[in-house]
Amino acid sequence: MLCRNLMASMARRLQAFVRQIEALARRSTVERLAAFLVKLCEGRRPPVELELPLDKTLVAARLGMQPETLSRAFARLRRLGVSTVGHTVRIADVDALRTIAEPDEG
Repeated sequence: MLCRNLMASMARRLQAFVRQIEALARRSTVERLAAFLVKLCEGRRPPVELELPLDKTLVAARLGMQPETLSRAFARLRRLGVSTVGHTVRIADVDALRTIAEPDEG
C-alpha cells in the first residue's frame, strides 16, 4: 500500500512537471509572466498589489528565463497597468492580464 501511494504521488509530480515544461515551450516570456501573475491574483479584487513570493532571480528561473528577460517582460506588461517597485507588483486590470496569459483560450 505504501509503495502504491508513493508511486501515485511520483506520477502526479511527473505530470505536473510535464505540464510546466509544455507551458514553457509553447508560451512567450510575456505570456508566462502574465500567467504567473494571474495565478498570484486568484481570489483578489483589482487593483491588486502583491509581493512576489520569490526573489526576481528565482521567479525568472522558475519561468525559464534570464533575469534581464524578466525585466523586459515586466516592461512590456506596463501598458496593461502592471508596475513594479522592488518585489511589490501592482496590477490594475487582472482581466487584461488574463487575456495575455491565456491567448489560446480567448
